[in-house]
Amino acid sequence: MKKSCRFYLFEVDKQDFCFDCYTLKVYPVSVHLKDLLQKVDYKSIKKLYGKFYTTVVKQKELESKSHRENICKVTLNFSNKCNLNCSYCFRNKNNTLTMSNEDLNDVFDFVINKYQPNVEGYSFSLCLNSESSLEIEKLKYIDSLVTKYEGRLFNAEDFSLITPKSLFLKLPLEIQRKYSSNKDYIEILNEILINENLWDYYDYTTIDYPNELLSITKNLSHSKRTLVNRIILDHVFKEYKIERKTKYIALWFMTNGTNITDEYISFIKSLCLNPVTVSIDGPEEIHNYARKYRDGTGSYNEVIKGIKKLQKNNIDVEASVVITPKYPDLEVIVDYLMTLNVKTISFGLSRGKFNICSFTKESIDVLLKSIDRIYNRIFNELMNNNKSELLSVLKDNIIFTVIKQLYFRLYLSTRCTWGNVLIFDSKGDVYHCDSTIGYKEDCQGNYKERISTKIQEIPNVNSTKKCKECWAKYFCGGTCHAEKIFKNENNTQMECYFKKELIKRELELYIKLYKHNLLKVFCE
Repeated sequence: MKKSCRFYLFEVDKQDFCFDCYTLKVYPVSVHLKDLLQKVDYKSIKKLYGKFYTTVVKQKELESKSHRENICKVTLNFSNKCNLNCSYCFRNKNNTLTMSNEDLNDVFDFVINKYQPNVEGYSFSLCLNSESSLEIEKLKYIDSLVTKYEGRLFNAEDFSLITPKSLFLKLPLEIQRKYSSNKDYIEILNEILINENLWDYYDYTTIDYPNELLSITKNLSHSKRTLVNRIILDHVFKEYKIERKTKYIALWFMTNGTNITDEYISFIKSLCLNPVTVSIDGPEEIHNYARKYRDGTGSYNEVIKGIKKLQKNNIDVEASVVITPKYPDLEVIVDYLMTLNVKTISFGLSRGKFNICSFTKESIDVLLKSIDRIYNRIFNELMNNNKSELLSVLKDNIIFTVIKQLYFRLYLSTRCTWGNVLIFDSKGDVYHCDSTIGYKEDCQGNYKERISTKIQEIPNVNSTKKCKECWAKYFCGGTCHAEKIFKNENNTQMECYFKKELIKRELELYIKLYKHNLLKVFCE
């Protein structure tokens, strides 16, 4: 008789529990009930499951999709320029093309005015296939595009109770003298928004957002200066109702930490980008195993210098780690990175077609044992102090996802951002994932032409037989879609093994936290 995909039975401290895939809840069970659950006929619950899926999970998916569609997420890999040659990097190292400023403008126009013009905001991740510190001038230009497309600049519709000239004449005389009255007054006002520091003339301390940014730095970037100036004018002259609804555009990028120049730090500060994510894989031996320069030497020493320089300039650092089969002991890596005073640590497993990414059951088991030790340490810290420094630096990692899903009752029916993020390469071709760039099997076309409607399709755990018959599917979300394109069956199998074993451990930790009234402390 086939085992049910609905229930998973497990034991904690000699007590039996049952996780119910349908309700996303854990129940204590008696010996009699345990015996009954083990004999449940898979076929007898298929109809019940179908009804459950169409009523509960589908509704959750629609709610989640509706929420996602309020923000358009874009990854813009406008360059392939990088000073490292990391062993597991999926970047096309033979592609040296960089988008022109004209192309960058066209991408922004496409995304904001054509692709998703009706959303509330846009989030642009930049340089995920390159090193951001080598592209400062391009990043500055992109920042100016935020000013152009965000909607903070004045237009004729803003002036119903006051004329542009009248508003200009209410500004400080020192500013008026700088600008020629031969120009259109809306154009003049926009030049003032872009170029002047109106906070030198008006009290901004009672206006939350300007006060927050200006407490960080007075040397704001093009877009941030325009934003703060506009908010100040809207506040100072609020009786004229020149304020209007705009769209927020956020920029984010990370760095490999090897080229932290004064100019780069100044630009980061001007964007008020804090913390900054730095790629570092652990202690020197572990880091240098994969993160190398083109001549084969490791990048560890320069990364450490970069991290210290950022911190010296009051910029917090988040560490981004890639775990390889060669060094799968997460506890060793985390303990070391905590000595660097990083704010948080995120990690992912290396993946792709390279040998360095090929996990085995043995290497996965080493990783799982290290996670077991981390769980035990966090639990003991919470028991003794009601807080955990280890948890605070790891709080947003995949090793805690299930506990939070149980706590907040969150169904996960898709694995990742596949289909929810528009990903551009430097030629303007569109993909589902950064790692599939260059693979024609996933290319959705070019934004200048017609993009395939497949960009909207999101693979679901119930669309494949293996996943839909698994009790862990609404925790897992399925296996990596990119690995299927790479035809890397080993990585797919190892990911499935890792995630299911991890979920089992999280269920046990969830029960321990629940029994000791620590769930709220852990999750909130």
